[in-house]
Amino acid sequence: MAAAFGHVLSGSGHELSDLDHAPRHPWVCFCQMVPVAVTRASAPYRAGLASALRLGGFEPVEPDDLQTWAEGIDRAAVLVVIEEDRDWSTLEELASAKPTVVALIPDHGIYAYLRALVAGARGVVNADTSPELIVHVLQAAIAGETVLPIEAARQLANLARKEPLSPSPLTPEEVALLRQLAEGLPLKEMADSLHVSDRTLRRRLQSLYLKLGAANRSQAIVQATRLGLID
Repeated sequence: MAAAFGHVLSGSGHELSDLDHAPRHPWVCFCQMVPVAVTRASAPYRAGLASALRLGGFEPVEPDDLQTWAEGIDRAAVLVVIEEDRDWSTLEELASAKPTVVALIPDHGIYAYLRALVAGARGVVNADTSPELIVHVLQAAIAGETVLPIEAARQLANLARKEPLSPSPLTPEEVALLRQLAEGLPLKEMADSLHVSDRTLRRRLQSLYLKLGAANRSQAIVQATRLGLID
């Protein structure tokens, strides 16, 4: 299992996501002028990342056709922002091309880290963390290293020993969502009952599925029933 995930750097006893600023690292000397594309991010998010990327020795780019660009360039990187189910497919497609791919996941759940690594990401980091830490994880990925929070590394070690992973705790709102899923309510009806948009509901469900290690509604219901979260 260790070979599958590469070398894990866990810092000095801290969760990497808790660091305010990632240190300047000698990896940067290998990353000069490497073009980096970012998927599906808002303009303000891109701007914040672009500044940190330039300081880290990268060149932010916005290709018209990301997949074609990724397949035709020898040395590049892509930051894949995971927001919806289709983003996981994008991650897999890009990981099969030439660039170094880092996944920016929506939460800290171990299943999200594991799913991203299995999909082919060379680095995984929470999307809401600092731009400096995202660049740090990208620098490591290009250098052949994988930076993970300590807790994620520990749970992956448990998996290697064939010990069961502990699902991330669910909020009362997420348990209520599970019950609606089990009742077979359409997504539109669920969104209306929660007074949220369809897009917001899908993001909440994606986070819920990741916590349960599920890929869809059916798997989430099975897992929740197994864990005793619903009858």
